[in-house]
Amino acid sequence: MKVNTRWHSARLRQDIQVVRWGFAGVPVLLFPTAGGDAEECERFLNALLSICTHPDVFTHAICMSGTFDLARFLPNAQSQDMHFI
Repeated sequence: MKVNTRWHSARLRQDIQVVRWGFAGVPVLLFPTAGGDAEECERFLNALLSICTHPDVFTHAICMSGTFDLARFLPNAQSQDMHFI
């Protein structure tokens, strides 16, 4: 079940597209990338989409987009074999 609607944001002073998939289970809040929209996750096969389409396998996820320096969080795990996608 997919519900696509618009909601007026008084702070942004514009209508915002809001999409809801399903009607039960743990809620998931998705934020589109810069320049994206609420249905962006349907058009790109990525890690978050893979996790969201298999709720029987995954219960939690931390997904980041953009460029981040995670060295301070992983000080002893740096090697040539480590890749961030």
